[in-house]
Amino acid sequence: MKFVFLGTSAGEQYPAFWCRCENCSKARQRGGRNIRKNSCAFISPDTLIDFPPEIFMQAERFSLQVISAEYLLVTHSHEDHFYPWMLGWRRMPSDVTLPPPKNVVGPRFSPLKTLHIYG
Repeated sequence: MKFVFLGTSAGEQYPAFWCRCENCSKARQRGGRNIRKNSCAFISPDTLIDFPPEIFMQAERFSLQVISAEYLLVTHSHEDHFYPWMLGWRRMPSDVTLPPPKNVVGPRFSPLKTLHIYG
């Protein structure tokens, strides 16, 4: 079992998107541990804790295959912890030609295991 924090910040993240203060500017330049994204974690091989809008970018940053997740624990319903619109394509039947409402990600073309969501 491997536990990986994909993000350890609140909704505003750090550096803040709309801030040019000295601290945020330095964090952008330095990168690494100074970059903090929305809270979430992955317990390999199959469990996610929280599901923020940028979960897939965070997983790529750490070279993790969150597509293998079978369990999702949602700690609370704020959109920086649970962004259900990202699940729209996951549930898409293969014969759908139009994207689901509130589309923010691409379709899937392969079968996936059932994702059990707990909160």
